Amino acid sequence: MAKPQKNRWQKICKFLAEYMTPEDSYKAGALYEIFLKDHPIDIFDDPLAMRKDFEMCLRYEVEKENGFLKRVSHGVYTVRTDPLDRGVNFSRNNSAEPSDPQAVPVVISLDEVLDNSVEIAKKGKKFFSILENQDLPTTMQLELSKLKSKFMRDLDDVITNITVVMAWCEDNLECLEEESSLTMDFC
Repeated sequence: MAKPQKNRWQKICKFLAEYMTPEDSYKAGALYEIFLKDHPIDIFDDPLAMRKDFEMCLRYEVEKENGFLKRVSHGVYTVRTDPLDRGVNFSRNNSAEPSDPQAVPVVISLDEVLDNSVEIAKKGKKFFSILENQDLPTTMQLELSKLKSKFMRDLDDVITNITVVMAWCEDNLECLEEESSLTMDFC
């Protein structure tokens, strides 16, 4: 783990340990907002990396053996009172294989799409930085600046939309699954 990321994780874990109480449960989004109020992101921090580190720290504290968090439901956490009780498991894929090969569901991992989008943004930024250091005529520099601005704005929209969908799924997916199992209507 890189040093800046390790420092962020330590800061996040310290905040969670001090803020959370065993009697209450907390939504991940609300915890993150409170964390940001107490620890504002400085200009050198990537807001997306900070959000992802916060979510990964929550997950890590649930999954590790001596972690202090328990996952109550999708996006809801509480302090673990029983060391062996981790709560609701994290599931990324469906291990059940359909008998009909034509009925194989299409699985889109939003985590992978988000990671790839962030990587594209980093590589695009590096690419435009290299081009900006070239000796180009003023008109080309202006066009390059417009192109970079549009590229970064569009990627920011993509990353924001993916994050919104992931947050919505975290908050609402379990409720939808419970309702569909009660009514036996999966549409």
